[in-house]
Amino acid sequence: PLPVFDNALIRVRYPDTPTPTATATPTDTPTATATPTASNTPTATASPTASNTPTITPTPTDTPTATPTPIYTIYIPTIIQLPCKPRTVDVVLVVDLSSSMLRPAGDGGSKLDAVLRAARAFIDSFEPGPGRGRIALAAFNDQAWIVQPLTEDHDRLDAALDALPRRIAEGTRLDLGLLVGKAALEGVEPGRVKAMVFLTDGLPNRVPTPMPGGRQEDTVLTAAEAVRSAGILIQTVGYGRADAPELVDRILPWLLEAIAGGPEGYHETDDAGALAVVFRRIAVALGCVPEVVWP
Repeated sequence: PLPVFDNALIRVRYPDTPTPTATATPTDTPTATATPTASNTPTATASPTASNTPTITPTPTDTPTATPTPIYTIYIPTIIQLPCKPRTVDVVLVVDLSSSMLRPAGDGGSKLDAVLRAARAFIDSFEPGPGRGRIALAAFNDQAWIVQPLTEDHDRLDAALDALPRRIAEGTRLDLGLLVGKAALEGVEPGRVKAMVFLTDGLPNRVPTPMPGGRQEDTVLTAAEAVRSAGILIQTVGYGRADAPELVDRILPWLLEAIAGGPEGYHETDDAGALAVVFRRIAVALGCVPEVVWP
């Protein structure tokens, strides 16, 4: 499928009705000086006959300046489809299984229900198989583990997702989640892109801090650097809001951006339905190298 960027804008700059070049305002014709007497001897410049009448010198007129043509900028909403050059990618989905995932999602189900739907949407859009790549599944709470090693088998991935609800527990060890995701991609043969999609719905919890005076976030960022140093692309998904009314539903956007290596790798939503859309877009983007073509 072709990635569709439905929020693209094209800026067009155009002039309004062409403005003609300004015409100089006519000035009074100056009174001519006395006509010089003709001479048979050619001269370069005619010598006027002296006159008692004062010579009137024309007053110079300013050179007319053209009025600049106004330029207007308009923005036209567009839908752009970019041709996709497929690439082979091995990707691991790393899912937060802390107890906050059992909280209601606002659509009648839990946040975990929304995450499972989003993960299945990712698998369907990614279409693992020969020439496309493989998918692994990992999870974390107070611990971290590989649920399903890299595979092209849809049934194995479905079964791994079905097993996740039984492993819900306290704790949000973002650092361990990153490192176990890295482990799931070890041994990938050269020439294949390695990627991680990392989802959390909360703040780091129970993460050891570097001494002296370190923060939990420092430990998480050290783990993220180890992942990126291994040549793994990271896409982070924050399922929540920084200003959520309940502390348990809050996320740290700046931390998730830093884990991804920049804002372009970070995605955020607190809407259960929109989460699947986010995962589908990531799956499509990972599976191809876009080539910009303008008709």
